[in-house]
Amino acid sequence: MQTPMIGELEFLEMLGAPNPLGQLSHRITRPNVDGVAAQLGGKQSREFVLNTLADIFISDPDNAFEIAATVATYKDLQGTLVTVTLPSGAEYQNVLVWEVEPADIRECLVASGGLDDGTVILACRWVLECTEVPE
Repeated sequence: MQTPMIGELEFLEMLGAPNPLGQLSHRITRPNVDGVAAQLGGKQSREFVLNTLADIFISDPDNAFEIAATVATYKDLQGTLVTVTLPSGAEYQNVLVWEVEPADIRECLVASGGLDDGTVILACRWVLECTEVPE
């Protein structure tokens, strides 16, 4: 299993599946005319959601600025193109980050393993879309 990643950010777990590029078609109809036609559009994907879990080491439990700093780092990716690496090792390039929302913060009862010997687990919801960048 590969460490799941969005851009250069590593996660303990990633849930969800990318919606890859596909040919879009638009339905064309006219009143009082039988049948239907289609007009081909470009290749696009629909938005999809990935949920991530990351462990964060909190040096001072009374001042958990590390959580806010991590969320700010995630939000800095909004509006940028990234590569998404799934736990299976599959990579999706040119993925647009629309939105990142923190979903939950949980205290680790026992720090064992993980990526950062974290003291908290941060769950986030990512809204993404595959795109095709012209060369």
